[in-house]
Amino acid sequence: MDSQLRERVYSDTLLPALEAEDQIFLLRIADSYRFDLDQIQHLATTARDLEMWRETPLVALWEDWETEIPGSLEERKHGLLKKLDSHLEILRTQAKIYPTEPLRGLPHGKATLVRRPTPGKVFTLCPYFSKDANCCGLHSLEAASGCAIGCSFCSVSASTGNRVEFSTDLADRLAAIELEPDRFYHVSAGQSSDSLAWGNRHGILDALFDFARRHPAIQLELRSKSDRIDYLQRHEIPDNIICTWAVNTDTIIRNEEHWSASLHGRLHAARKVADMGTRVGFRIDPIIHYQSWREDYISLIGQTMALFSPEEVDFVSLGAAWFTRSVVREIRHRGGESKALQMPLVEDPKGKLTYPQATRIELYSTLHTALQPWQNRIFVFLCMETMPVWQAVLEECVSVSEELERIFVRRRRSG
Repeated sequence: MDSQLRERVYSDTLLPALEAEDQIFLLRIADSYRFDLDQIQHLATTARDLEMWRETPLVALWEDWETEIPGSLEERKHGLLKKLDSHLEILRTQAKIYPTEPLRGLPHGKATLVRRPTPGKVFTLCPYFSKDANCCGLHSLEAASGCAIGCSFCSVSASTGNRVEFSTDLADRLAAIELEPDRFYHVSAGQSSDSLAWGNRHGILDALFDFARRHPAIQLELRSKSDRIDYLQRHEIPDNIICTWAVNTDTIIRNEEHWSASLHGRLHAARKVADMGTRVGFRIDPIIHYQSWREDYISLIGQTMALFSPEEVDFVSLGAAWFTRSVVREIRHRGGESKALQMPLVEDPKGKLTYPQATRIELYSTLHTALQPWQNRIFVFLCMETMPVWQAVLEECVSVSEELERIFVRRRRSG
């Protein structure tokens, strides 16, 4: 391998992220088989994926296959790469199996907490809004940025790591927001950070509660994977605030949401908030396809319905796992064991990498059927999904934003 190619291998591939032994192995076979840069990049990415998925390492697979494939150097090279691609296809398309001993995420390092003036706009349309999907028209309040909960699939964690930024001018920036009079806004303070995990650090919840009181025509969503509700228990919650919990199966929480509250902890925190008279909601997101997904998600829904009456729940949203290409790169660079990327990663109309449409329909339909006892008593919607999927799962395409507005209006009138 010439020096120019070696330099590009270290700058343009995941080779430097691998263990030293794997780096030596890849450089050796790159020389032996005269791989070009694209092929080396593919092999380095594959080695990283197999390591993160806790599957048989590339070096062990390759050495076994080398004894099986005869022929010239070019024939063996072609045969080995083809066998590797077939192996990856099987791992990605078959239902993945989580190990008995949970996957180990990144080390739980101490969060780096920073205070600074809010960069850019504090009030924006959801960054994932798409005209190609039936979206809820969500607006986002950037009350804090960054999350140290450690979910392996999280776009926020992928870009910020353990760094969490709190605004020094949040109250002033919120006071300066001008909203259209008499217009309904569904607003979330949990897009860039967990809404409850930090409590009222630096007055963040004080500022959000004041904002909700000044704008009674909005619905402000505090979204969390935490069981921390001490601030909510000590303060009167404005009636236009809804507390929602992103929930997942015990299998996914153990293996992919490493430092979040347990499912039991989240559901019982929500139960306490509902007992205080505040409406709650649940976001089952990301829905992940694995060996026992069907039984596990049906059990999750059963536990939720056993703890709550439909009158206490505003909505349940369903969202399949998806990634942007930049997040995929960051997850691989960051490392740690995770099967989050062990999936087909098919591009949807908006460029997101997700499951094939047929798989998404199967996931959603199974959960929607499990929610049938609450049919017509709560609003169930699909997050950022295409119209054909909506039609296949729900047999209708109501406007999510309009339905959420009707829910809010009914709440205010009933209160």
